[in-house]
Amino acid sequence: MIKIIYFLKWFSLSVLLLIIDQGIKIITLKKFPKGEFFIFKHFLSIKVLKNPNLAFSIPCYNFIAIILITIAIILITYYFLKNFLNYSFLINLSFTMIIAGSASNLIDRFLRNGVIDYVDFSFWTNFNLADIYISAGILFLIYKIIKSKTLVTK
Repeated sequence: MIKIIYFLKWFSLSVLLLIIDQGIKIITLKKFPKGEFFIFKHFLSIKVLKNPNLAFSIPCYNFIAIILITIAIILITYYFLKNFLNYSFLINLSFTMIIAGSASNLIDRFLRNGVIDYVDFSFWTNFNLADIYISAGILFLIYKIIKSKTLVTK
């Protein structure tokens, strides 16, 4: 019973993160449908773009492949989160963030035929909060693996 409650805690956080990202996307689509809002001119702005490509705008012209890759990432991460709850806090947070970000971007692909990106640094490709979730989750995993040489808490 404790394992189920522990899993539901992490899964609920994943759903909350997904809702936050989707909410921001809906707001930016309504507030900035065609324009750009400069936060720091020539450095940081909010600019809504539809990205049909992979992460960091890596080109991929096969929509089915993108969907299948995303679903595979979600399922594999979900499997690890559900079946290996003796991971450390950071590992569980990593899996939670990867699930939330991947699922949110998958929702965009189905509902909007591409991922909605809205953060624009002048020196980098556009991205969104879901991309931050995924990137941070992967970095946390790498950090934890390098630091402890294992995923499981001893």
